[in-house]
Amino acid sequence: MADLKNYKKDIYRCIHCKACRFAYSGEPDKSGYGDYWGMVHGCPAGDLNEWEAYWGSGKLWIIRAIMEKNLELTEEERDILFQCPECGNCEVQCDNLIPTTKIIEEARAAYVQKGLPLQERHKLFSESIEENNNPYREPHKDRTKWFSGEKNKKADVGYFVGCTSSYRLQDIASATAGLLGKLAENFAVFEDEVCCGSPLLRTGQRREAERLIRSNAKLFKEAGIKELVFSCAGCYRTFKVDYPQYVGELPFAVKYVTEYVYEKIKNGRLKIAGRYDKKVTWHDPCHSGRHITLHAREKMDRKQYREFSEEWYAMPKKVLTSIPGVEYKEMYRVGENSWCCGAGGGVKSGYSNLALETAKERIKEAEDVGADALVTACPFCYLNLRDATKDAGSKIEVVDLLKLLDSVTQQDRLID
Repeated sequence: MADLKNYKKDIYRCIHCKACRFAYSGEPDKSGYGDYWGMVHGCPAGDLNEWEAYWGSGKLWIIRAIMEKNLELTEEERDILFQCPECGNCEVQCDNLIPTTKIIEEARAAYVQKGLPLQERHKLFSESIEENNNPYREPHKDRTKWFSGEKNKKADVGYFVGCTSSYRLQDIASATAGLLGKLAENFAVFEDEVCCGSPLLRTGQRREAERLIRSNAKLFKEAGIKELVFSCAGCYRTFKVDYPQYVGELPFAVKYVTEYVYEKIKNGRLKIAGRYDKKVTWHDPCHSGRHITLHAREKMDRKQYREFSEEWYAMPKKVLTSIPGVEYKEMYRVGENSWCCGAGGGVKSGYSNLALETAKERIKEAEDVGADALVTACPFCYLNLRDATKDAGSKIEVVDLLKLLDSVTQQDRLID
């Protein structure tokens, strides 16, 4: 519990004001959960379980009771602390600036460090990562099987593919590589890439995660790349926020794909040649949204943070609306108030019903604004939202931004 005690002052600053339950909107919550105009429900775990323990403030009280030895850390507490997608909404809404997401993650690590039993699915994916360097029980040698170009070459730009795109959504990996081929003078995909470590870090399994972190950091440092681009929000967040805590400042720039593409559209390198004649809305992945803006907030004053946050959340929408034919529809929970897809924090694997019901709520929200397509830029969000449309019988199309862009852009420069 030593690391958790570093947050003791933060934990004791929680006054149970309940702000962590909510998000804010200029529209009433049409999901049926909202109580007030402008104030809508924002916590998937609390809203769908409908019990105080599952909201951010309830979790902090549980953690406080454990620290004071008034409550044992058992499997019952595990299933409360782990049944949370770590979306970060509670942290954004807290006027006391309590780092709730970090505290919950520390509590999970404390649980693991005590040697208590993991949830079965979390145990299975950790075993697979140890054996195969990915959580999907796929052979490591097949990680870059989808890529027909030269691998491991000297390059200025590296593409970190991630496990989900490498093994489950290879069309997203191919589309991203296609875009980089149109844009970059030189880019590379690396066979020795391993899992970024996010699934382990989010579920408190830090020892094996550190091996992955050091392996990836060494690989890309020795490759001499200048920029590392990510199509997966979870992988990007892990490199951006977690890696420096283990290996220090990275010797290359870390860029999320929406940021990378936005820059290329602004400077004229990425040329839109096709059309997409649909009504579309945008889903912000939590790992490339709140987790990044909250990380930036630690080094900024309020004005700087507000300006950065507004610009960051606007980028993917500007990319979308640069495509001819797109009619953009805004959902009522957006930006730092976005509703989570429900897949993160080990929830998709360990508590699949919570993940699915959370995603179905997002699908309903997209339908309510009249969208034909729900666009995002994270394979994990894409996968969970797509599962939700099937389960709900929804006609809305879940679209990956990279696949869409690859289909409407023209070649700028051929790559050798």
